[in-house]
Amino acid sequence: MNKQAKGTLIMKHGIQTRLGAVLLAAVLLAGAPSLAVADDQPAAQNEGHHHEAERLPQSHYQARDREGKHQRFHDNGVLAEEGQYEADQRVGEWRSYNEDGDKVAFRLYDQGRLVVERRYDDSGEFSRKVEPWDTPHGPGSRIRRFSEQELVEEVIETYTGNWASIRLFDDEGAVKTRGERLDGQRVGTWQKPKEGGVLTRRYDDQGHRHGQWVLESKSGERLQWGAYDRGVSVGEWRYRDGWAQELSEGRFDDAGNRVGEWRVLNEHGYVRRKESYREGRIEGRRYHFRDDGSLERYADYSGGEQVGPYTHFEPGDRDGRKGYW
Repeated sequence: MNKQAKGTLIMKHGIQTRLGAVLLAAVLLAGAPSLAVADDQPAAQNEGHHHEAERLPQSHYQARDREGKHQRFHDNGVLAEEGQYEADQRVGEWRSYNEDGDKVAFRLYDQGRLVVERRYDDSGEFSRKVEPWDTPHGPGSRIRRFSEQELVEEVIETYTGNWASIRLFDDEGAVKTRGERLDGQRVGTWQKPKEGGVLTRRYDDQGHRHGQWVLESKSGERLQWGAYDRGVSVGEWRYRDGWAQELSEGRFDDAGNRVGEWRVLNEHGYVRRKESYREGRIEGRRYHFRDDGSLERYADYSGGEQVGPYTHFEPGDRDGRKGYW
């Protein structure tokens, strides 16, 4: 066969091959199932026996937006979630189930916004409930959390999430903590009950400690008490060292600097140390005393720095001796 005849045969073979591929693709496409979910497709039952394709999330799409019925399944084929979409937003009733087919959540949506939510524990009782609520800062929701059918927490917050009112409840249903948050910061008055009264703390609108302040240990012992002015310690303050049982007391100026005389007292009320401050720095003489109140040593300070040696006194010694640390 000459070269021209061979070329003609090869060209005809290539055309036939391409035509065959086109015909094969057309046959496959004609026989393939549609990828769209039919509107009248029956909802899957929670029996745990589904074809692999049926366990995939099923939704209708219009111009890339989800529309109509939506279903999602667990790996074992049990229905995990079902609901409706409109214009790619959740609407109406949505239900969620665990892998055993038990209902774990009910949600109601309005154009993508969660209106009502109920969550259930393993026993089928409420564990969380969300519902619309008018707040002092605009529309929002009330979220209540339950444990063994008892209310343990209530949060009322705006839909934007910038403001929230919080209440925590004890085992007897009494409020144990209440307060507000604004932009993630505590604001206003926060309260929690204590033996013989209520512990109150106040914050300004920026979340700074403000007004009278008390810090207590778990046993109710006062560890700090005084006043804040927008986060700055001002006026008379007292601090207790819970380990050494020593109490420090003194005064801050309006800028939060220690000023005037500060004292440290032992658990029996005797002065252990005494010093003076000017604009937050020790100025003048610092005294140290023994537990019985007798003078142990003193040193002079200027601008917060010790000047010269200290003078130490032995018990009964009235003259003292000089020394350095």
